[in-house]
Amino acid sequence: MAYSKETIVAEKFEAIVKLTTFNTRMKDFYDISFLASEFNFEADALQSALKNTFGRRQTSLNSAAELLLSEFGDQASFQRYWEAFKKRTRLTTKQDFRSVFEEIRSFLSPVVRAAREGRTMNLVWRSEIRKRE
Repeated sequence: MAYSKETIVAEKFEAIVKLTTFNTRMKDFYDISFLASEFNFEADALQSALKNTFGRRQTSLNSAAELLLSEFGDQASFQRYWEAFKKRTRLTTKQDFRSVFEEIRSFLSPVVRAAREGRTMNLVWRSEIRKRE
């Protein structure tokens, strides 16, 4: 059984939210950033995957919203983890952790907000321009 890209994002993001400051899994951040930069996403499908994953794993969408609103991307320890991840995986990107987190925030914040408020979103995330239409 293959997972949809929306489910992959939801599961990785739920792990990030659950682990928060104990998270050293930089691959989850990288994978979400990569998927957002390479694929288009229907907001309603992503919202459904987030609600299902967070509900099944009993993780609060409020915690997700709080994380996305926080200064999480500015923590020096995560920049160090990110640099170690890039070195270990031979990733050549110049992106720092803060910019990766900002990209994830831009990608997921509107969907998480709509899910918390019970609203549907009829928007598409366009990877080539990295914004919603």
